[in-house]
Amino acid sequence: MVALQIFVMVLSFAAAATGVILIFTGVRGVPELSSPRCGKCHYDLRGLRFDGDERACPECGADLKQPKAVRWGEQRWQPWMIVAGLAALCSPILFFVLLIQVQMIARPPRVPTALPTQSNATLLANLPKSMNEPVLWNELDVRLKSGRLTPAETDQAFAAITTHLRDPNVAGKPRDRIIWSSAFVDSALASGNLKPERMQAFCQAFLGDGPEVKVPALVRMASAPREGGPVGTQTEFEIACPQFNGGSGFIVIWAVRGQKLDGKPAALLRDVSVPSAKFEANGDYLSGSPRNYSRWRLAPPAEAGPGEHELEATFDVAVVPAAARLMGIDGRAGTPDKWPKAICMWSSVAKRKFKLIGPDEEIVNLVTDPARDPVAAGGLALKGIATRAASQGVTLMFDWAMPSKAPGMPLMGEIRVRGEGIDQTLGIWSWISNGTVQAEWKVRVLPPELKTIDVTITPAPRSAELRNGVTEIWGKPIEFKDVPLERHDLPEAKGP
Repeated sequence: MVALQIFVMVLSFAAAATGVILIFTGVRGVPELSSPRCGKCHYDLRGLRFDGDERACPECGADLKQPKAVRWGEQRWQPWMIVAGLAALCSPILFFVLLIQVQMIARPPRVPTALPTQSNATLLANLPKSMNEPVLWNELDVRLKSGRLTPAETDQAFAAITTHLRDPNVAGKPRDRIIWSSAFVDSALASGNLKPERMQAFCQAFLGDGPEVKVPALVRMASAPREGGPVGTQTEFEIACPQFNGGSGFIVIWAVRGQKLDGKPAALLRDVSVPSAKFEANGDYLSGSPRNYSRWRLAPPAEAGPGEHELEATFDVAVVPAAARLMGIDGRAGTPDKWPKAICMWSSVAKRKFKLIGPDEEIVNLVTDPARDPVAAGGLALKGIATRAASQGVTLMFDWAMPSKAPGMPLMGEIRVRGEGIDQTLGIWSWISNGTVQAEWKVRVLPPELKTIDVTITPAPRSAELRNGVTEIWGKPIEFKDVPLERHDLPEAKGP
């Protein structure tokens, strides 16, 4: 490393010296010969004889016998030399930055020599004020794995983490607040040295109480409920359960123990990806883990009519090793009696208020205010469409001109193309927040003589309902007439 430092210093001095020489030479310039000119007024003296006694400039009368009175050339600047010299002068800065980076990579982590000699009691006493010190947590992890940290001391360290997580300045923030202690946490959970109540307190402090039922504020009833059976709804939602940081050796699983609607027991939750008969016959479907995904809807009883309601769901929650086998149907967590040995378990209750509306009522508002028109007021435009051949049909590549700012409201609608010999609906087009928009679609056939095409985006409020948090969209059709086609799908077409 010393040799590298000397080399960088020598190289830096050489580059700096070269830079100074180049700048000096570039500014001084090089001589460029020309015809004789007067040194005072630059008059062209070609044809003038200089052998007489009286030699004066015909233009200004200057005495041409004086030194430097006649100029036989010019000193021309060399801009490229000046630029090269400046670059050479700046290069030592880059050399030293690279040297620092190399030293940081090659330098082993500095571990304070005092830590290995400190007692466990001293390290644990320093935890409250050193919660984000990676060296301290690394030392505790080493001692835990080598058997030099007792179960009581491990429990004390976990108590400090739990207190930290419950601090008002930490609560509610992303669950990455134990990033430096994550290795110790995984080792401690796997060791079995923690008291059950301590593990549960930590898990609840880090993860929260348990799953959250994210039922939207408005839920549309099904159009044709079964007589005497559940009403059914059309609105989907998710059951979200927090998890440990990525790479952790543990996952969180859950199962629904009980459900109530307005305080009365009721079987409300339905996974619409599973046939009703199978779902009702197997309780495993009312469970979840990071390994499976469900599409949930509500199925209120027949007597539940439109209006305000409250869902209450009771969950059993457990933390298990990430490598554990889940024995519920289709790899789900299953009912608690099928769960693997858990690190800790607890129960939680989630409540959610919602409003049931009729099957023909709209959940998403359609905005028609001209001041919020995404085209006239927002700058949305379709500049053109390029085409290319596909294995089945033709691919249309839309060239959208998107405003620099996000739209004042989400845009979502059914996109359709029309032209001579073509009239086809492509799918659902959307632009929400600053997200990207779909730019490619396929059509079955595109007439070879077609040069322009019409594009229409018709509002699709029912599709917008499936997007969590979307309460309004632009409510009028958006039309782009005679959009030019750049044809690359024809046999004679060449690339751009």
